[in-house]
Amino acid sequence: MKKIKKIVKIGQQPVEVQQRKIKDLKVEVFNLREKLQIISEQGLALEQLIRNKVLEVRKLEQGLMSRKEN
Repeated sequence: MKKIKKIVKIGQQPVEVQQRKIKDLKVEVFNLREKLQIISEQGLALEQLIRNKVLEVRKLEQGLMSRKEN
């Protein structure tokens, strides 16, 4: 029953209130998109850092292998 009452109340709200809520939601979506973009960029930076570390480890391993051979 509560959900039905809420839906009726939202539908009965003045247009200005509904427009303000829509605007607030649009702003929230925009902010979330910005946050997602930042997180995505951080993820790419981390991925590159990991790749660099993997290459560094491989170089160190090759150096150890060549020392063992000598």
